[in-house]
Amino acid sequence: MVQSPFKIVAIEDWPSNQRMLLDTLGNDYNIRVAATGVLGLRLIQDDPPDLIFLKNRLQDMLGFEIIRNLRSCIKLQDIPVILLTESSMLEDHLIDWQIDNIDYIFEPINKIVVLSRVKTQLELRSVQNKLKNQIWFYQMEKMDSIRKLVSGIAHELNNPLGYVYSNINGLKQYHQDIFNILESAERMIESFSEGCRDLNAYKQLKNDLYFDFIKQDLINIVDESREGVERISNIVKKLCDFSRFEKEAVHLHDIESGIDVVLDVYQNELQKKATIIKNYNGISPIYCVGDQINQVFTNLLINAAQAIEEHGTITINTGYWGNDWLWVEIVDDGIGIPEEIKSKIFDPFFSTKPVGQGVGLGLALAYKIVKDHKGFINVFSLPGKGAKFQVYLPVNTTPNLI
Repeated sequence: MVQSPFKIVAIEDWPSNQRMLLDTLGNDYNIRVAATGVLGLRLIQDDPPDLIFLKNRLQDMLGFEIIRNLRSCIKLQDIPVILLTESSMLEDHLIDWQIDNIDYIFEPINKIVVLSRVKTQLELRSVQNKLKNQIWFYQMEKMDSIRKLVSGIAHELNNPLGYVYSNINGLKQYHQDIFNILESAERMIESFSEGCRDLNAYKQLKNDLYFDFIKQDLINIVDESREGVERISNIVKKLCDFSRFEKEAVHLHDIESGIDVVLDVYQNELQKKATIIKNYNGISPIYCVGDQINQVFTNLLINAAQAIEEHGTITINTGYWGNDWLWVEIVDDGIGIPEEIKSKIFDPFFSTKPVGQGVGLGLALAYKIVKDHKGFINVFSLPGKGAKFQVYLPVNTTPNLI
């Protein structure tokens, strides 16, 4: 019989139950058994499984303590748990029971019930994974279409911008030449027509039409027009950089420069809600899909801005965690994330926004991209005091994306 690719961690301290679980599940699934909660958590963190079979009353800790520990870590919080418990203990922890992805089996343990619950949970997880992948591919195709549209518009703007910029430079030079000719002609007229009535009328006309002001103002108008065209050209260039889409192309990407591009593209949307503070520590480029990583920080920054009700602060910090990880931290002083929804914010289609103001895919997409790059995201928040999203990416690992 071919063993299922699903991995299970069973945390159970009774030897008889350990043997029963290994006999019942060992032929069909890749199962590891831990006799203590501490060892079980270590197994889960080292190699996250697809399902956790957990006895609630262990010698070193309660199962509900382990569940709380798992739910506090983003990369582990969506793993389904089958809890082996006494009915009385379940009632004692009824509030904790509101956590998603938990099933239960009452003691004493039954082989048929175990097989049934394990099969159901893993089938459900398989369906959820397929749905997430479908959402992912849909979003990437949508992003691809948007990028191509933006890229096309940007390139269409480049040619007329070039004409306008060239003409403005020419206009400034012509303006200077024309006024040089006028000044030269005026000097000649004055040298031959001292006291002439027409000369006095000419000077009066210059005063009436504010000639000196017009002369200077034309220079200012041309300079301001050129500055405006340069700003538009810079925006178009950044749109081209942002919309460059190399599908699944892994290459060296400068994380901090990528964030700067995102900040430039979304400057108006972000700065009207927050002052942006950057504390970069000069992290080196890493191998990744650069446009996808840019999308992660786009979604996190927009989410941070939307969490600020009036005007606040968004702080971006970067650094290293040991030798193997880099991190980017986005901190806002917005409304924060209520504890009861913190475990759901990366779920596809989960949104706290009013209907029509978001479909709840931004954070789900960010989580998926980071996970596919073998990284993870941590979230810290206190309601009313803002939120902190920490993105961790491996430094020395090249993602093998499909």
